[in-house]
Amino acid sequence: MKLFTVLKDSYREAVDGKIFQAMVIIAGLFILFVASISYKPLTLKDTLENQYRLLNRFLSNNPGVGSPTFTVENYQITNGATEPWQADYELDIVLTCPNKDALALTRKSGIPGSKLETLKPMFDQTYYYLNNVNIRELPSETAGQVRFKVTTQGTSVTEATAWPHEPTVLFGVNAPIFTGTLRSLVYMVEQSLVNFLGGLALLLIGVIITAGFVPNLLRKGTLDLYIVKPIGRSELLVYKYIGGLLFALILTSFTVIGVWLAIGLRAGVWAPEFLMLIPIITMYFAILYAVSVLAAVLTRSALVAILVALLAWGGFSLAGYLNGKINTARAEEGKLRQMMGPDAPPADGGSALGLPRNAETAIHFAARALPRGWDLDTQSARAIAHGVLTEQEIKKRNLDEELPSWAETVGVSLGWIALLLGLACWRFEARDG
Repeated sequence: MKLFTVLKDSYREAVDGKIFQAMVIIAGLFILFVASISYKPLTLKDTLENQYRLLNRFLSNNPGVGSPTFTVENYQITNGATEPWQADYELDIVLTCPNKDALALTRKSGIPGSKLETLKPMFDQTYYYLNNVNIRELPSETAGQVRFKVTTQGTSVTEATAWPHEPTVLFGVNAPIFTGTLRSLVYMVEQSLVNFLGGLALLLIGVIITAGFVPNLLRKGTLDLYIVKPIGRSELLVYKYIGGLLFALILTSFTVIGVWLAIGLRAGVWAPEFLMLIPIITMYFAILYAVSVLAAVLTRSALVAILVALLAWGGFSLAGYLNGKINTARAEEGKLRQMMGPDAPPADGGSALGLPRNAETAIHFAARALPRGWDLDTQSARAIAHGVLTEQEIKKRNLDEELPSWAETVGVSLGWIALLLGLACWRFEARDG
């Protein structure tokens, strides 16, 4: 009953300031924006023309390389398939220049796709999912023009999610610069738009909103009103902390579940791993809020609490980022030494980042000892990736590297939360008024 009373008071603080309502509205608009994104499967012609559109824009008015223009002609599906990933293709890629001399200049410049020996590697790399690709150069019928005949038989794609798609935002605006497989596009939305930008906004605004809870509690008269009731100071402070945490949990759950439903309905990709963002973001907020509560008890200032929490956020992230860079550099160094064998030169004692070795050790210790904000960020990205990407795509994005265990990450973070709240409670009990 005591907890419910304090939670109700914390809720009233947030609602009376109209900030909570504003955040719900903003989160709703964010969910609506994600729901406005649809994903259209591209034909091979669409994909080629998207690629050549940008190339033509840069080259067609550049006489220094022959002012070339690439077009796709005589495009057809030769096996009658209704789905693009099940089709056999035949098409012509046509390179056109103003005259014969300009064409010679273009081909001499080595522009990708201007010669047979550069067009084949382009297909092998960019259109790796096409099987039995055959490309041959046809006899030129027009001065300043060369034509390549391309035929394919089958693809390695077995489902729609692995085929190139083009997103459409705001229920109708094409975004061809973001073309990719459906899985990669969903990952981009979930990771970049929701986890990074959305998570950043939720944490930042959550810290700002809840920073005033404890200073408001310490105002003259407010604390007296609470402590005349049968509730201890430490108990009251912990309840206030839980109230702020509940605020963040509700807002995070509303946003993440709303986005998950929007993506599932629009893209047909239902990845329950995405819902892991709810406990991960809430855990990260719990760390920052514990810092904020301690600062608020010590200073009685909401502004100082916000600044200290943001500085701590930056410090945790920087330590984790630098430690990750050091680990990556050391892993690469280890691979090189293994390749070189006995001939490898001795270690020079320097840091992987150009710092003294003791500085590297200090960074590593700080990253392991401090709250694991960076690890939580990385774990959330991994959870999203494992929900939507294939193993090949995960490896390509370097998202398969070993991370500290969940038990270690959560355990260290919870330990810091307990320490920070314990110090805050101790000071709260000791202070007058």
